[in-house]
Amino acid sequence: MIIMSSRQQVTPTRLPERLRLELGQLLAGEPPALARAPELYHAARAISPVLDTGQAVLVTGHAAVHEALLDSRRLSNRALVTGARVQAARRLMAPEPRIAFDEVIGFEGNFPSRNDAPDHARLRRIAHRAFTPRRIAELESSTRRHVDRTLAEMDSADVVDCTTLASSVPLMVVGDLLGVPAPDLDMIHGWSLKLGAANASTETEPMLQARDALREFRAYVAERLASNRRQPDATDLITMLMGAEAEERVSEEELAALFVQLLFAGHETSATLIGSGLRELLLVGDRWRALVAAPSMIPIVVEELLRLVSPSQFVSRNATETMPLAGVTIPAGADVLLVLAAANRDPSVFAGPDQLDVERPATGRHLAFGLGPHFCLGAALTRLEARVVFEQLIALYPGIELADLSATWQGGAMLRRLERLPVSLGTRARSSDAGR
Repeated sequence: MIIMSSRQQVTPTRLPERLRLELGQLLAGEPPALARAPELYHAARAISPVLDTGQAVLVTGHAAVHEALLDSRRLSNRALVTGARVQAARRLMAPEPRIAFDEVIGFEGNFPSRNDAPDHARLRRIAHRAFTPRRIAELESSTRRHVDRTLAEMDSADVVDCTTLASSVPLMVVGDLLGVPAPDLDMIHGWSLKLGAANASTETEPMLQARDALREFRAYVAERLASNRRQPDATDLITMLMGAEAEERVSEEELAALFVQLLFAGHETSATLIGSGLRELLLVGDRWRALVAAPSMIPIVVEELLRLVSPSQFVSRNATETMPLAGVTIPAGADVLLVLAAANRDPSVFAGPDQLDVERPATGRHLAFGLGPHFCLGAALTRLEARVVFEQLIALYPGIELADLSATWQGGAMLRRLERLPVSLGTRARSSDAGR
């Protein structure tokens, strides 16, 4: 792939070989490269906001990412279904994992986030039924209960792993949202992890596990849908989503895919924000103490953490035609990675971009939830969950401290999450001290 200047028609500065290899390792989800993701994106942006990595076009500048997010005509959301990187990965596979890959990709192609107009608008209208302001507001009290219960189960140990808190609370909340029985949530989380692991792999075993997980997930959803059809008087969200079959001309396969995506995406991004965000707050003791002294700042802190953490590191697009972007011409057919995490640390917009700064005037310009027609439907829920977790931690465990400053990352380049977050909770505050 050659990317050429739209004015001079010359190839831009070539990526240094070492950086090209490191970016390839990052996109493959290798833990050492995941740990250095911000550094690697800074290095890429310093060369050009739009670069050819050999695998995809990497867009790292804030202005360029902002522009591209709004261009749904020339940049298709089908990149993770039919894009160049998907096809290249498929060609590397042996026959058995390739068949599994095709099954997984085919089903996920029904996700609203992987469709273009008009199907995207139709599927998004249906998904929006899960995220109305009233439904989100109703979840605050249950979120608080889930945080309290999870913390109570953890505080008997000297050192606890707060990734448990970060992952379990959003999972329980999305279970409440979708009416999923609590005993089923661990099973769903296991399926989600297997599906996520396959996104960064072309190996046989992860792909087969992802296919089996998807089959179990689909069977579970099918049973939930069938159960609700047997109860015509049901008023829960699943029934409301099912009503879309007639109103919006949605197939059962699309409905199952929507339910799977809501369960999967509904907790993974929040878990990443809460876990990585808590680590950022605790890395420097003064940050946490300042928040304990002024808990009213939590919503502002959450916005700054959204910028700094960027729970979804990038979004994938595919160029449907040759197009200019930031003075560079992107050829038709190229996969384009819009790196939200890099845009959110662009020093031309955010001074001292690698630091958490709650007084930053530009924080509101972050792109953590995207822009335009594909703006994240779950943004309000993610904000609520993070706010409540931090509020309850401050109220119940104001003396919480990191027990280990090191960090190991896992997941993939898109959903980069902490492997563990060991902390000492400290003494639990008395009820009167916690204002309870």
